[in-house]
Amino acid sequence: MYKRIKYKGVSVGVDEEFVCDTQSDLASLPTDSAQGSSAFVIEDSSTWMINSSGQWIQTIISGGGDISTQRLSVSQNGTYISPAGTAYNRVVVDVTGRPDIEVDEDTHVIVHVDSGPEERRTISLSWSQTVSEGVTVNWGDGSAAESYSVTGSTTQEHVYENPGDYEIVMKVVSGELSFPGTSGTSGTALYGSKTNQNSYNRTRITAVSIGGDASSVGAYMLQHCYSVRGVFVADGIETVGDGAFYSCHTLRSVVLPEGLTSVGDSAFYYCYALDDINIPSTVTSIGAHTFYNCFALKGIELPSGIDEISDYMFYGCYNLDSIDIPSGVSSIGDGAFGNCYALSTVTIPATVTTIENDAFGSCYGIMEYHLKPTTPPTLRNTGAFSGMSSDCVIYVPYSANHSILNAYKAATNWSSFASKMREEAAS
Repeated sequence: MYKRIKYKGVSVGVDEEFVCDTQSDLASLPTDSAQGSSAFVIEDSSTWMINSSGQWIQTIISGGGDISTQRLSVSQNGTYISPAGTAYNRVVVDVTGRPDIEVDEDTHVIVHVDSGPEERRTISLSWSQTVSEGVTVNWGDGSAAESYSVTGSTTQEHVYENPGDYEIVMKVVSGELSFPGTSGTSGTALYGSKTNQNSYNRTRITAVSIGGDASSVGAYMLQHCYSVRGVFVADGIETVGDGAFYSCHTLRSVVLPEGLTSVGDSAFYYCYALDDINIPSTVTSIGAHTFYNCFALKGIELPSGIDEISDYMFYGCYNLDSIDIPSGVSSIGDGAFGNCYALSTVTIPATVTTIENDAFGSCYGIMEYHLKPTTPPTLRNTGAFSGMSSDCVIYVPYSANHSILNAYKAATNWSSFASKMREEAAS
């Protein structure tokens, strides 16, 4: 099995990422027709790829980081001459930014190391271990793996000789590994101290996979890691702590395992770019402010085991255009869907008994509410629907004598919306 290694390339002016998956015989690759799987060749100074037209394209990266491309010359017989070297099947790794990283019992951290003086080539990591030398760290640069004679919380540093991207692997030998952090701008996160002069370390981490041998995804462990694009959690992890990914502004992709039971308060708070996340069916608790201001989030499937939509859970999710509130939810919290401008239709299940203030405040795009409870839920105040559009309709269950509709029209605070109420069609 050939080791999966990520490379950058350019094909017809579009940035893509590739990984080497399996070696191929270069001679077997036709060079004058488009490839179903395509291919590319890695050389010391450049990368060659077959584009969608079957042409070999050379990608050249200058010392200053500029990228240029050029086609190979056409031979006399009209074919494109392939480069020398080893060819690999091309695998596109989510051109929107999802990184390639191992997900197993170990914890993997991909870091970017800058050029410059030693402090710019120094990476620090913080974690907690219950046994002295219970965790080994392979820093990914060919140096020997290290273990540390401490118990409890520790921060360790490693100096890299050369700039580049490195994959750090943390392996549990004995005891437990965990990643506690601290809320706010002081204390620690995975990258070490939040307050020291090297706090630019928070931008060094680009992807993390939490291994199944870790005890949990710790509270605030990645807070302010502004450059993390992908997080992957292995089987065996049961909890995501409060604020675990707080202010990971470029985080786009999160994979959580079945068996996870809870997601803490503010876990994805201010993850502006988040647009790819699964919530496992085993989750029964999702905290307040979980997806607060996740501007890019368009849709998410909520597990059937939760019993509330917590306060401000989706507040400020401007692009959230659909939501299925599971049957079994009994309350919709303060500001739960506030400022979700893209929502157009909302169905409130029969199990809901309470709708709190500003639950759907400023949801200007909602045209229809479909309320399934036959008894009007407690509506904390009219602010729950502040900013309701003039053409919005509130549908309530049909009853032969219109008793349900009349009950809604007379109920406390619901009465303010009586003119907008209609019955569903008789079934």
